[in-house]
Amino acid sequence: MDEFLGKLSDNSIWVTVTPTLLVKNFPFYITEAGHFTVYSDYKVKRDLHDSFLLLYTCSGTGCVKTGNISIQLPEGHAVIIDCHTAHEYFSKTDIWDFLWIHFEGSAVKTMFDVLYPNNSVYAVNMESEVEFKNCITSIISRIIKNDIKTCIDSSYRMHQLINLMYSASLAAEENNQKKDSGDDIHTVLELIK
Repeated sequence: MDEFLGKLSDNSIWVTVTPTLLVKNFPFYITEAGHFTVYSDYKVKRDLHDSFLLLYTCSGTGCVKTGNISIQLPEGHAVIIDCHTAHEYFSKTDIWDFLWIHFEGSAVKTMFDVLYPNNSVYAVNMESEVEFKNCITSIISRIIKNDIKTCIDSSYRMHQLINLMYSASLAAEENNQKKDSGDDIHTVLELIK
């Protein structure tokens, strides 16, 4: 069952493409993408959609639910969800402006599992990665051509997006570990005093 509520702003963009049999063998290929500005009543709820979905918030806040996980998606954060299972996403603010890409391919599941081991999906802070947003907007503006050169470029760029998310995720984890060990050292020094 698919449920769509709310309307898109007039300046929203939605591009769909039909991949050829050759392109369906690529590591990554895109089936649709867009840049939506939506209002507080916007909601998508699906039991199944045959793809993975990358969401990136430009402004406002969205919420994503997949399985028993609920994820806040504030400005500058991105998430990838496996749409082969029940999921929903909706606006948490009066206006939510976001970029999105539905994609598939021979390498997608493996890269998803590297980014989210044990399906532990979470939002990745991409605010310091200007290249990330530029890469998504470039994909959206170019995929309408749907020629082989564009499809090869889009596959490369999807891999690049996932790599950027993975790098940002690792950097955040390392910072948290340093902070935790710094807190531990501070506690030990306090005990010594």
